[in-house]
Amino acid sequence: MSGRRLTLVVLAGLTVIPSMRALAQSPTDDVDAEGGAVDEGDPAQATKDPKLAKKLAAAAQQLAQKGDYSTRRNKLDEAKGFYEQAANAYGKAIEIGDDPNLYFDLATVEEKLGKLDLAVRHLARVIGAKSSVKPDVQKKAQLKYDDLSMQVGLVTLQVDPDVTSVSVAGEVLGTSPFNEPLVFMPGAYKLSFASDGYQPKDLDIKVEAGSEAERKISLEPIKIVVSPPREPGSEDETETPGVASPPSKLPLYVGGGVTVVAFGAFIVSGILAVGEHGTFVGADSTRAEREDARASGQSYALFSDIMLGTTLVAAGFTTYWYMFKYRKGNAKATETSSAGRAATTMSKVDIVPWVQPSASGLSVAGTF
Repeated sequence: MSGRRLTLVVLAGLTVIPSMRALAQSPTDDVDAEGGAVDEGDPAQATKDPKLAKKLAAAAQQLAQKGDYSTRRNKLDEAKGFYEQAANAYGKAIEIGDDPNLYFDLATVEEKLGKLDLAVRHLARVIGAKSSVKPDVQKKAQLKYDDLSMQVGLVTLQVDPDVTSVSVAGEVLGTSPFNEPLVFMPGAYKLSFASDGYQPKDLDIKVEAGSEAERKISLEPIKIVVSPPREPGSEDETETPGVASPPSKLPLYVGGGVTVVAFGAFIVSGILAVGEHGTFVGADSTRAEREDARASGQSYALFSDIMLGTTLVAAGFTTYWYMFKYRKGNAKATETSSAGRAATTMSKVDIVPWVQPSASGLSVAGTF
């Protein structure tokens, strides 16, 4: 009996090894996390090899059976590993093969993994490929699709313009136009749309089990404003002096606040240190009380010294900032503001008296 088991294990290993090598050489991108449309069957992605595809499908079937066996033994983590390997093998077999019936097997494994959105999308492919799918597989796929589609939501997107990238949480689902609805598990999603030359846009959707929705999205083109060239010395190029803002008062508030708090802490800790010293030198204090008072008094005294130093530093900084930064800067800002206001209110035309020995009047002078 043990020899028979060993033979079966060796045969299974020989079948799985080529599959794993093929998976390592060209990993499949068919399984998309949120139902994005991936173009399978592109000859640039993988070279068709029906023989290897059949071996991969056989290996995937064995892995799925191992997952079922582990499930019956209540080894769920082990079963999940087998199912994931089976899904990868089926995906690779579909990529390099020409058998659409494998989509049904892949959907069955994805259902066991709880990836109902992917299972529904692959069942739709089986239903759509009527001519090359076995009648019994077609019937089973339709029944399973009707069942699982009531547990997911279908969203049909009509996006303008074409070649618009659609993503969810940074993961690209595909580019428009979409030939089939996107499949989502129930929940709330934020779809992001981006296309070259257009302003990006977000759309919040709520997907319920068994629901079908249609959304139309139009992106707005990015407006490009081209200003005409200006001639040197034109009036538009004349800059009016602005009103300068005074220096910030935040350092003054911070420095003053730190000074007050540190000084208060210095006073309180000093009083506590003096109290502990009184206990230490008291005639009626026990030895234990004196020892505690000595340790506490030293701590309070050290903290008091630190707070005193902090008070002096904060007060010095506040004084320095006020004398050399804020007051001088405020005076400079006031002068700049006055000059700016004078420049903006200065008239371009002046009227002055004009007097000569034989006549008098007014003289008009201005700048143009």
